[in-house]
Amino acid sequence: WNSISYTRRRKVINTKSVVMIRILQIVALLLPLSLLGQNVISVKNLHVHDIDTGDGIAVHQHKVFGIEQGILSTAKSKGADARVVFPKDGSWENASDLSHVDGFVTSHHLTPFTFPVGSDGRYKPVSLSNPKAATAAYFTNDSSFDVVDSNRPQLLNSSEYWVIQGQNPTHVTLTWDQGANMTTITGGDLSKVSILGFDGSQWTVIPSQVDRNVLDTTSSKVIYTENPSALMGGSISTTEMITPDSYIAYAIGTTESLETINAIVEAEAETTRIGDINNYEKIRSVHFPFKEYQITRYSTNLLHRLARQLEGKNPRIRLVGHADFYGSSSFNYELGMNRANAVKELLQSLGVETIEIEVVSKGEDALQMHCPEEDCHSRETLIDRRVDIYVYKG
Repeated sequence: WNSISYTRRRKVINTKSVVMIRILQIVALLLPLSLLGQNVISVKNLHVHDIDTGDGIAVHQHKVFGIEQGILSTAKSKGADARVVFPKDGSWENASDLSHVDGFVTSHHLTPFTFPVGSDGRYKPVSLSNPKAATAAYFTNDSSFDVVDSNRPQLLNSSEYWVIQGQNPTHVTLTWDQGANMTTITGGDLSKVSILGFDGSQWTVIPSQVDRNVLDTTSSKVIYTENPSALMGGSISTTEMITPDSYIAYAIGTTESLETINAIVEAEAETTRIGDINNYEKIRSVHFPFKEYQITRYSTNLLHRLARQLEGKNPRIRLVGHADFYGSSSFNYELGMNRANAVKELLQSLGVETIEIEVVSKGEDALQMHCPEEDCHSRETLIDRRVDIYVYKG
């Protein structure tokens, strides 16, 4: 050794150092395999994670999120090869929209654990009652699992979902916030909310129930706040233990089909808009030529007279368009709407000032003609080619 020159000795030392670093990197990348064996008690903080690409593993004994920490992103496309790992006694706090993990998080806890996941500046944590060797991530702006079918349960948001992986049965808790479209999709009824699972071909309802109180999402501990779940924010949990690997993806949705929901929402919206129909008085009807919505000269004169009668009264008006039975149901619905809008536009052009002009179409759903369809002619169906004009009496 003494006969080796200083330069050669330094070269040998540097070579050994490089080899040692490579070995440590390989060991770190293989760490998740040993973590599955629960040999993680001595692990503190290990980072073999490229912040720019999201590749690699980051192990945290305790992670404090904050605005200055920013969002910790992992390469979602690499799954288990790019993630944040919390050992069985690891923890975190202060996650938010401004600071969370945008990617996969793995937990080796033996007690309930909340995964601090989010995406695109939206913090959407998920909690598991048995998180041992489980992994979770949240995705948004992605409709990979959006299955549109009016006869199936519907998603709260068709472009968001959670991926939860694991083989140990567990209760799952998902969260929503004020940015969710909860009121529209449920018709304002939280009892219709459910956790849905995507089985590879469709979304299915998983037995679940809205939590009475909202999950506390500020730390890894699974505790509940004093605030009750509501349309503006809350959490929902499965009522039975499920195996996460049973489904490819998870989402929040409703137990009812889109067709049923739309009918409920429309009925409630109409009730809200017009109140008790008995509070409205029909003051005039305007009729139209066959399959047309242009206002005739005669009807124009009628509307001129009506405008003079309403001058200075500032009423609330409801215009209901109708059509006869010729043509498809969808065509007649659109025709009734066009007729009602034509009347609205003319009244407004005549200077009628109102609190509100509401436009509704009944299409062919309220036929008044009194003859067999095969024997009806234009003169008989004229009664159904009309717009009824109602004025609120209150």
